[in-house]
Amino acid sequence: MNKTTLQQLIEQASLLDQQKRYAEADAITAKIIRIAEDIQAENSMQQYTPGMQLTPGQQVQLDSGDVNQIEQVINSGQPGQINVGGNNWYVTHGTPDGYYLLDPNMKSKFLNMYPEFPDTKGDESIKARQDEQGNIFVDGNTLSKILGGQAWLACHDTVGGGSGQAARSPNEIEVGIQQQGDKKIPFIQSAQVKKKLIRTSASEFTLPDLPYEENALSPTIDAQTMSIHHGKHHKTYVEKLNEAIGKHKELKGKSIEELLEDISSLPSDVKKAIRNNGGGHYNHSMFWKIMSPDGGGEPKGEIKKVIDEHFGSFEEFKKAFIEEGKKRFGSGWVWLVKTDDGFKIISTPNQDNPIITGAGKPIFGIDLWEHAYYLKYKNNREDYLNAWWKVVNWKQINKNLNS
Repeated sequence: MNKTTLQQLIEQASLLDQQKRYAEADAITAKIIRIAEDIQAENSMQQYTPGMQLTPGQQVQLDSGDVNQIEQVINSGQPGQINVGGNNWYVTHGTPDGYYLLDPNMKSKFLNMYPEFPDTKGDESIKARQDEQGNIFVDGNTLSKILGGQAWLACHDTVGGGSGQAARSPNEIEVGIQQQGDKKIPFIQSAQVKKKLIRTSASEFTLPDLPYEENALSPTIDAQTMSIHHGKHHKTYVEKLNEAIGKHKELKGKSIEELLEDISSLPSDVKKAIRNNGGGHYNHSMFWKIMSPDGGGEPKGEIKKVIDEHFGSFEEFKKAFIEEGKKRFGSGWVWLVKTDDGFKIISTPNQDNPIITGAGKPIFGIDLWEHAYYLKYKNNREDYLNAWWKVVNWKQINKNLNS
């Protein structure tokens, strides 16, 4: 049984699941798990040794602290990827002067470490440069520092590409097992297809913890507001979302993004509940992260470039954002959205968001519901919107921008 056959089985099980033929889908899933585990066992990683020749699909374990070892593999003429913590970071053979082009994932990780690049916080060991197109190149020592911890390299066939470019075969398939509670779920990934078969027994949505104490954002946002907002309002959205999904087995296991993107196709008896409560869960899960007790100040990193290019300056951007929020009648959200044409500031009613409306990719949004600010600011939304920037988490917003 090869990986291509396994991919076909996963697609077959997914189709049966959509057709509500659950017993047949479960039987195929059990078979998939057995096959995937066998493939994993066959492809257990060996420790890399100098001069080892890798074949397409083979994985070997590397010590990311050994710069020479990483450079030796990368420069050996064997294109590949470095895998850290389950995330794939693609690198290339490098340029003639020994620098490596970072792919978008690695670039994002680098900019999160050094948001004011080319300022590297006085770390003289960092050797990096950026070209006119915004591409970032780093030397081997910097690459090792970005990776951190244990790393692996998996060799892949490539199509196209060349010096300074990363390419991957559209036929390359990776297989693995994801543990979800007490369930094992097979997943498959390729350059063209990335699928995770999440069975109907998948866990329900849960209320995320706040990334700080309830009083951490005070005085901008008081502890009582945070307690009610997170512990009651968001909690209720999660409970009602799970209640709605529980009425239709075929909806279980879908991500919140999948539910909201496909809102028009949801069963009519739960469509409104999922729109309101699913939107509320998505919006608030983002909202908590884009605030920080260490936040505020001027934007940094790539978001600063976006703001300056599309809105002129941070002051102009903030003014437009606040005005859009003030104009929203009743409850809703105000957003920075990435569209096909660039970036826009929009607002949405109730718990709608740009995913639901199809307006684009949400970068960040501010809650305009009175429960977000009434205890401190009463009915003065403008004062709340002006004060909110004191806790804005630009680091997280940069992550959203690059995700």
